[in-house]
Amino acid sequence: MDADEAERLCDALAELASKGPSKDPRALVEATAILRKITQSPQATTHMRDRANLVDRALSGWFDTEERFQPLLKGHRSEIYALIERLHSAVREASRFKPR
Repeated sequence: MDADEAERLCDALAELASKGPSKDPRALVEATAILRKITQSPQATTHMRDRANLVDRALSGWFDTEERFQPLLKGHRSEIYALIERLHSAVREASRFKPR
């Protein structure tokens, strides 16, 4: 995964997050696939995997929310984006180094 691909994947996660909170299994599957691609890349570090796991847990709740709880969760939007940004920073740092 090069820096451009890492950038694109993290942008895609943020775009998906903008659709929530909702009951959207398709978005959850997409987000999980993106996170898997990030964590299984040769550049993946333990820090990067930890960040990806936090995003995965947050998005699991974000995209599996009953309608009655969605107004309550909207207040957590900034936290979701912050988690994605922290992952993005970890991915950027890891992409600077080539696997051996």
